[in-house]
Amino acid sequence: MKNNSIKSVVAIGVGAALFVIIGMLVRIPTGVPNTNIQLQYAVVVLLAIIFGPTVGFLSAFIGHTLIDAIGYGSVWWTWVLVSALFGLVIGFASKFINLEKGSLSLKDIIIFNLTQVAINILGWGLIAPFLDILIYSEDSTKVYTQGLMTAIVNSLTVAVGGTILLAIYAKSRVQTEIGFLFMSMNLTKLTKNLDPKNSNTQKPHSDFFILIVFKTEITVWFYLKLLFAQPLLLYF
Repeated sequence: MKNNSIKSVVAIGVGAALFVIIGMLVRIPTGVPNTNIQLQYAVVVLLAIIFGPTVGFLSAFIGHTLIDAIGYGSVWWTWVLVSALFGLVIGFASKFINLEKGSLSLKDIIIFNLTQVAINILGWGLIAPFLDILIYSEDSTKVYTQGLMTAIVNSLTVAVGGTILLAIYAKSRVQTEIGFLFMSMNLTKLTKNLDPKNSNTQKPHSDFFILIVFKTEITVWFYLKLLFAQPLLLYF
């Protein structure tokens, strides 16, 4: 439990940082004021699916808050809330998407994209504009236009970027299992060579050599595990 908590805290920090970095660097204007094509929500998707709704919610909430504070000098809380809601809902959808089997199935892709399109339309197309009018007394035509455009571009970027990231992560699970199999085979070999019944057939120092090799494999596997267990955290 403690280990999972540490992983979640780290994931939130990494997710928020990536949200800020990508959000600040990649801003492609859509033609509608204050709306851009942005890629950071694909990262939110990956973290939310892997670690769950809390990580999805907080990484998006903190990341969006920091972007507004740094980039605009003030926080537009209605949009921050919708970003966090997006991460939360995607995190709950992780219960229906199995990435551990080593591939992203058509069913997984459909469930994921139906969920993300629904929350994008609901969040950006309805909730954000409604709250903008209610809290900030914004012009309804302007905010609903912004919300609709944001819902469309976010749905498209998440459909492409999010699906790709999930597929890469799912594929990495196969590599992880292969690594475990490889190490298990060598552990079996080591056990046989340490068997006293077989000791007279071994060359001098062969057991010691195998121990060194096995220790090396464990060390190498440790780093492979870091790369492939959560591969895209390091990729970015």
